[in-house]
Order: sequence, then structure tokens, then C-alpha cells
Amino acid sequence: MILHVSHLSKTYQTAAEELQVLQEISFSVRSGEWLTIIGPSGSGKSTLLHCISGMTKPDKGSSVKYDDWELLTTKEEEQQTFRRKHIGFIYQDYRLFDQFTVLTNTMLPLVPYEAKDVLKERATALLKQVGLGDRMHHVPSQLSGGEKQRAGIARALINQPAYLLCDEPTGNLDEKNRDRVIELLKELNNGGTNILIVTHDKEMMTHGHQTIELSYGKQLQRDGAKGNDPLYSG
Repeated sequence: MILHVSHLSKTYQTAAEELQVLQEISFSVRSGEWLTIIGPSGSGKSTLLHCISGMTKPDKGSSVKYDDWELLTTKEEEQQTFRRKHIGFIYQDYRLFDQFTVLTNTMLPLVPYEAKDVLKERATALLKQVGLGDRMHHVPSQLSGGEKQRAGIARALINQPAYLLCDEPTGNLDEKNRDRVIELLKELNNGGTNILIVTHDKEMMTHGHQTIELSYGKQLQRDGAKGNDPLYSG
């Protein structure tokens, strides 16, 4: 599956003005690639990820195609089905439900759609893969920040996605936990999962096949170089 993004723009209308967050962003991600998206705060990086997934609707004339299937012209129900089958999302703030165990949190995205015993087996295997085999019956309040992020990764993988969209996945982590998350993402990418990652993390910028730099919603560069610009330190 190849992702093609063409002329993607996003404008918000505020009470005082029209604010263009993204302006004519275009790139492609081939099967098995890792794309790193860098830029200062407020440059539109997170909005770009949400537009790519269909969770945010971009401006008219934008195009997001997975192979030859145009995401943005389909009905919301079809977009939701596509996300459920093909996209995983990792958040900086984890977004775990405090009232549920780590195992249940991992299963939740597919609970209405697949047999519970199948999901439990898959979630258990994923939690062991991310090093949480002994923590799966704990609730999020009993986990460290690094453990919460790894739980979030396991949850994002429950649907065996082709594309893993990561919004600052190491932003709240110390160096040790950051490195562990990076190794997990590298392992997934080596296994064929496409990675699209938004980051300020200088170490994270050194990984991936291509880098896109955004500034105030504009695409400054697109190349195969690994991002290592110390300008983007947060």
C-alpha cells in the first residue's frame, strides 16, 4: 500500500481571521518506509497526521490516496472502517482509560468488531512484545510514563495496521524510555509497518527513510536525508 498526499491544505476560520495551518503539502510514502515530519511548534505537523488519517477534514482540492483509493471523497463511515483496518495512532499523552487494565485498553479499539478471545490472545502477545507482559493486569495509574507509551503502542497495533501514525511518541519520556520506544518502532518498520512520525526529538530525527520539514504550514523540504537539525529541539 502506497500513500500519496497531494496539495493538502487546511484552513480554520476563527472569530477574528482565517488561519491557514497547512499549505499545499505533497509527498508519497512507499511500502515499508518511515517518514519523519519535523518543524517548530505550531507548524502544522499534528494537523497533517490527522488529515492523513481522515480524522480532520482538509480544504477542498486536497488529496490523500492509499494506492488508488481516495480517502477524502468517501463517506465518514467508510473512512472509519479504513482507519480501523489499516491505521494505528500513537499519541504523546497516551490516551489510556484509567478505569480499565492495560490488557483491556489494548483490546478496546476492536472490541465491537472481533471475538473477545481472539483479541485477548493478540493483545497479550503485543504487550509481551513491548515488554509489558507482567503489567497487563495493572491500570494506567500504576504504570510509569514509558510503560504507558508502550501500552499505547500495543493498542495502536491491535488492528495490525499497515500505517502507524505517531504524534510526538517520545515527547514525555526520559532518554532510556525514548530509546526503548525508538527500538520498538525500528523493529516494527523492519517488519514492514509504514511509520509516519511527528517529532521534536533530535535523536528521533536521525531515523527513517525520508524527512519532511514544515514551517508555518509550508513544506520547506522533502528528501531522503535523515533529519538531524538541532534547530528543532522543542
